Amino acid sequence: MNKQNILFITKINFGNKQNAGYHAKVRAQSNALRSYGLDVDLMYFSELDFVIENPETTKSQQFGSRLGLLWYMYVFFPFTTGKKKYQGIYIRHFLTNPLFIISLFLYKLRGIKIVMEVPTYPYSFEYKGFNKNKFLYYIDQFCAMFFRFFISRIVSFSFDDKIFGIKTIKTDNGVEVDKILPIINVPPVEDSLHVLGLGNPRVWHAYERIIEGMKIYYQSEQKVKVIFDVVGQGGELQKYIELVKAYGLEQYVKFHGYRTGKELDEICSSSHLAVASLGMHRINVANGEASPLKAREFAARGIPFITGYLDKGFPTNFPFILNFPSDESPINIETIVKYFIALQKSHPDYPIELRNYAAMNLDWKAKMLPVVEFFNSQN
Repeated sequence: MNKQNILFITKINFGNKQNAGYHAKVRAQSNALRSYGLDVDLMYFSELDFVIENPETTKSQQFGSRLGLLWYMYVFFPFTTGKKKYQGIYIRHFLTNPLFIISLFLYKLRGIKIVMEVPTYPYSFEYKGFNKNKFLYYIDQFCAMFFRFFISRIVSFSFDDKIFGIKTIKTDNGVEVDKILPIINVPPVEDSLHVLGLGNPRVWHAYERIIEGMKIYYQSEQKVKVIFDVVGQGGELQKYIELVKAYGLEQYVKFHGYRTGKELDEICSSSHLAVASLGMHRINVANGEASPLKAREFAARGIPFITGYLDKGFPTNFPFILNFPSDESPINIETIVKYFIALQKSHPDYPIELRNYAAMNLDWKAKMLPVVEFFNSQN
């Protein structure tokens, strides 16, 4: 079989540093597809630059306006498909529009097999209230009625057999384990126990459950000092800052802002536990439908974590996850302390054990295999 050329399309602005996590994900997915012998070009934009990137070359074209960029991305490029003939296209879903439907039509006209990933479904909860985003969501829902004419499969992290009337390829989130630095020499709990909250805070992170729990924890004298390190910016962050001030927890909750590279690695290496997500019930995906990327990143680093939901990427009673109820109750901080002290005794090499599990079960190579099989099939 000849080597297939695949175009990986994302509408994430790579010029915005707050999207760094998304950048890493799509590049990891592209690398996973390449590991199976597919020739993958990654298509994205960075501010007003249109970019086609692969391991050998990066080609970019700058536009004077966003309208010109979108016209090129949705109409001109699909009409020509560059100088390379693609056999397949992998699209990371974004709020769509009529121009996107035109691009699907043009790709389909050339006989290209189209697969689209829908990371979260349903996603209506992200567009509540009457604002610009709500209007764009309605346009997206109108356009979605046409997906079934052009898209062959939907890649889904949910349990749905069909989305938009299209058959799904079921998988879940993964990580590029080799690119994530493992933790070493975790500091002793006798000094203090550090709990890490990583990522731009959103409503489903529910960090206020930790903060409410710390308020209760510090109302009485405690033997172990617990520090909550919050890394990220935007979203719900200001609400958390105000809550910490109201409770007088400034010395126990540290807001580090946006961090990456060596600075982030240092914070992670001083963390005993991490918070995956405590509010998935708020968006109705707490019973195994969700597979948050952060949980997989923590596992790859070797950091045990706490959750407020079920995750199909990990077995039941997994020793490196401390699960709390899917509700609004404060997190019992004393339970966290006791759990970690017991874990150190029962699994003294827990960072190695957890990372090994991630390498075997959570790497993107394993997660993208069903997509590769579909591209190689005759369907």
